[in-house]
Amino acid sequence: LNLARGETASIKDLFSGSSHLLNLYLVNLIQNVGLTFASCFCLIPGLFLLPIFWAVPYVLIAERPPGIDAISRAIDYTRGNRLQILLIILVSMLIHFAGVCFCLGGLITFPLISMLTAVAYLRMTGQPTAEG
Repeated sequence: LNLARGETASIKDLFSGSSHLLNLYLVNLIQNVGLTFASCFCLIPGLFLLPIFWAVPYVLIAERPPGIDAISRAIDYTRGNRLQILLIILVSMLIHFAGVCFCLGGLITFPLISMLTAVAYLRMTGQPTAEG
């Protein structure tokens, strides 16, 4: 997120969220159970939940809300942007697939997708981003 904001980033930034690792793990577990349950019934409920849950890790890392509040904030942030988020998810999958096909793998595609989603989160929440 620091790079997407135009701020400098360092190695210690990679570990700055380690105190919230348990919250991230628990919310991720709730996300995966919800997505799996919804997708078992049909693909449509899973596609409805995927854009809602997309912002949860960013909310946990950037805002550090207590417990389950990250999911309710993510629901608020994604309201009105869910089709665009679904498009971002699909484009991210295509970028990763193209990287695998051209033997670039995660070395090139993971940083690109991470920056794409971080900038999308910042724009969606009205935060400033780096000018390119």
